[in-house]
Amino acid sequence: MSSRFRIGECYDIDYDNVTTNLSRSEYPEWRATETYAFGDFVVFDGHIYKSIVAGNNNLDPSIHSSDDFTPFVWSFQGSPNDTAAIDAYTSTKSVNETGSIEYRFTGLGGVAAVALMKASGQEAIVECLSGGNVVSTHTKNILGFSTSSYISWRFDDPEPALQSQLFSEIPYVTDEIKVTITGAPTSIGDIILLKSLLDFGSTLIGSNFTADGQSKYSIQANQTALLIPKEPLRNMSFKVHAKRDEFESYHNQVEELMKTIVVYVGADERPSTFGKGIITILKTNYGLPDDHIIMFETEGTI
Repeated sequence: MSSRFRIGECYDIDYDNVTTNLSRSEYPEWRATETYAFGDFVVFDGHIYKSIVAGNNNLDPSIHSSDDFTPFVWSFQGSPNDTAAIDAYTSTKSVNETGSIEYRFTGLGGVAAVALMKASGQEAIVECLSGGNVVSTHTKNILGFSTSSYISWRFDDPEPALQSQLFSEIPYVTDEIKVTITGAPTSIGDIILLKSLLDFGSTLIGSNFTADGQSKYSIQANQTALLIPKEPLRNMSFKVHAKRDEFESYHNQVEELMKTIVVYVGADERPSTFGKGIITILKTNYGLPDDHIIMFETEGTI
């Protein structure tokens, strides 16, 4: 399909400048001096791990949670509930079973857009503040299709309620952003702040496919199954058609983002053209003077 197409470069979030109404993880921080029993949970480097052996002592969970390393004694469980939504590398959701979800980001500068992925609730609200004062507020419906919105989508311009939303009208003076998902229960897969939003114009979005939705940490060294439900991974391929005077600029911009997480957004912002991934492949094809092609692929995150 052909579409106006944009790529967002992720803003580096300082966790010390993030507050939320969600409670901290109930699991203790991992300690090298502690001996863990089978089934114990710990938090290490912002992620949750489960001990899959008894007598587990002084073995780094981030290393010994893959059967690529011996001994294989930890099982990766995702992110704690309070930080899951701001950890772009995992697909774990932040959830509030009884009310709204709120995140506040302070100490900001140069945020171009806010991407919300897989939000569930009634409304998504993004408030932009400067010096403690609200300078703009943006609200979008994430509840789902109503009869009127379905008729509009079927016979008129498509404006359905979507669970993934892009808020790109962020005032330059913004130094604080508050994100709220209203309703009960609520959940949010990702809140990603973007420091740039590159517009690639006419783009062909290639076939997308789903990879194995189970964690790669799901099998022990002794082949005992430890299946951890995960969101399916989505890998995407894109072809950007560019004129000669645009070609080098587009290529350089994509090249600078290689091996980093990006957010990609088609003009209609539908689920098939809205997602995140790591740019892993970049190719170029020199064609006619007004039709050079840049091809790149993104690989889904765990």
